[in-house]
Amino acid sequence: MASRRWWTAGACAGAAWLAAGFARAEGDRREPDDVEVELDPNAPAEPPRSEPPPPKPLPAPNKPRDAEPRTGLLLRIAAGPSLITSHFVMGTGVGDPIEAVFVGAGTNLDGRIGWGFLPGMAAGFRGGALVVHCWRRDGKDGPDNDMPAAAIGMIGGFAEMHPTLLGGFHLDFSPAFAWLHLPDPSGAYREAANLRGINTSLIIGYERRVAGSWGIGVQARADWGLLFHNDPNVDGAAGTFEWISPGIQATATYF
Repeated sequence: MASRRWWTAGACAGAAWLAAGFARAEGDRREPDDVEVELDPNAPAEPPRSEPPPPKPLPAPNKPRDAEPRTGLLLRIAAGPSLITSHFVMGTGVGDPIEAVFVGAGTNLDGRIGWGFLPGMAAGFRGGALVVHCWRRDGKDGPDNDMPAAAIGMIGGFAEMHPTLLGGFHLDFSPAFAWLHLPDPSGAYREAANLRGINTSLIIGYERRVAGSWGIGVQARADWGLLFHNDPNVDGAAGTFEWISPGIQATATYF
């Protein structure tokens, strides 16, 4: 009986020892919930933490020049091929007047300086020349019946509009004073050297800026002109030279 109590007491003591061991091991794995930390009153205070600076704003996208209204100084040069058809009537004072229809081809040159005074609107001065060689087309062949190489000079003004108020397409109307110049005024058409009159041009073009304020483009134009001649010293020595000239030009523009 005594031995049984002894074994029972030993088993209980062993179980208590194992339970105490497990409790210590579990306590080592757990962090204390409340730990009091003693602060050293002589320790330097930590500087206050500042908030991080706000992010820098993204740079604004570059605004293309073609998206800005065009104002200010305008310079443009243009050159390109043109055709011409003309009706020439010249009185000589003796007999029947000289009358002929000519066709030809050549180069149309143009220069302009102006000012964009409103967004999408510009006006200024222009000068140019239509340099052509014409052939008769009324069946009368021969060197004496061909008009020699000639130049029609033009000087006047222009008004230009950009429908979008920006770049791109532009419309142009240009009235001008015009005259006919013959390098060799001898021959049957020598009196044509005194022809003076008017010229108008209608232009539609497109340009694209390529560097700063400079742009390049292309334009189609149609010229009409009517020149007159009247020699007060010769009765009946009056004449007209009417022409139409379509063409296309390459352009370089500062605007």
